[in-house]
Amino acid sequence: MVLCAPVLDQILENTKNDLGQDFTAYRNYCYRDFNFSLALCEAENDEILQKIAIAAAFHDLGLWTVKIFDYLEPSRQLLRDYLAKENLSG
Repeated sequence: MVLCAPVLDQILENTKNDLGQDFTAYRNYCYRDFNFSLALCEAENDEILQKIAIAAAFHDLGLWTVKIFDYLEPSRQLLRDYLAKENLSG
């Protein structure tokens, strides 16, 4: 079980204001998804771990940033913006 994924923690820290009082609950939720995904794919290389961590961080994040239940597209846009900013979209 992974309890610390730096890229996941960094993304969540950057969105702490959007998450507000739900920060800890969302962080725990992301780590559950992250660890479940790791168990399913038996990932061992750092590139795969990073991709799973990024996906875990953004998968429902739009729910807090746009504050509506139709959050899939806003979550996807947040992910696209992050990947472009970090030069990871190529």
